[in-house]
This record gives sequence, C-alpha cells and structure tokens, in this order.
Amino acid sequence: MQTPPDERPNMWTAFYGFRAMYFTAVLMFATAFAGVVLRMRRRLFDSPRFLRWMVWMTPAGIIDITGGWIVAETGRQPWVVYGQLRTADAVSHLTTFEVAASLAGFVLLYVTLLAIWARYIVRTVKAGPEALPTGPASPDASEALVA
Repeated sequence: MQTPPDERPNMWTAFYGFRAMYFTAVLMFATAFAGVVLRMRRRLFDSPRFLRWMVWMTPAGIIDITGGWIVAETGRQPWVVYGQLRTADAVSHLTTFEVAASLAGFVLLYVTLLAIWARYIVRTVKAGPEALPTGPASPDASEALVA
C-alpha cells in the first residue's frame, strides 16, 4: 500500500458501522413482518414476547441511522486516500456563518419536534388507557359460563 500508515483512515469504523446498519435494518424488517403475521392472526396485542421484543427494538432506528451516518462519513475518506479525489475537492466551501446557521436551524427544528413529541406523550399518559368493556365479549361466552 502506498499510503503511509498515519494517513490511512480507520476502516474498522466503516466496517462495523455498515454491519450495525445492516443487521439492525434486518431486525427491524423481521420485527415488522412478525407484527404483520401476529396482526393477521389477531394476536398482536396478546403476545407478551412480541411486546417485550418491541421494547428492546425501541433504539433500533437510532442505531441504524447512526451506523449509516458512520459508513457515509468514514467511507468517503478512502477516495481521498487512494488519490481518486483530492482533499481540497472533498471539503465544503461553506462559510462559518452558513455552517452555524444550518446547525442552528437543525437544532431549532429538532428541539421543536422533541417538545411537540414530549407534550403528546405526556398528554397520552395522563389520559390513560381506554376503558375495557365489562360485559361478556360475545353471547357464546356467556353461554359457556352458564353451561
């Protein structure tokens, strides 16, 4: 290899970032498929194992997005290292103000979305679950209890 060791990128970040992104996406698709199957069998809300699994899958989207971001950012560097792309061409030509304004806009957008989401969650939790019907589910159920 012609590139000196101190100038080589950390390829393990792209390697493991891709694996985190790929396997998390596979898990999310498998979970969605299992949810559809359980829904078609009318057991989606009555499956404790699936519901526990859904709790564990909560951070999967963030892990997937982060893995993809790591791959995108560290995967570009080899083009510069191998001479396919000059470093000057790989650098953005934005001014400091443009970068700061863009960052401020994204932070404002995401903080606003977080506040809306948090308000929604608090209102939903305060409202509590819907009341369950107290009567028999069907006439057959009441007959079975009598017999």
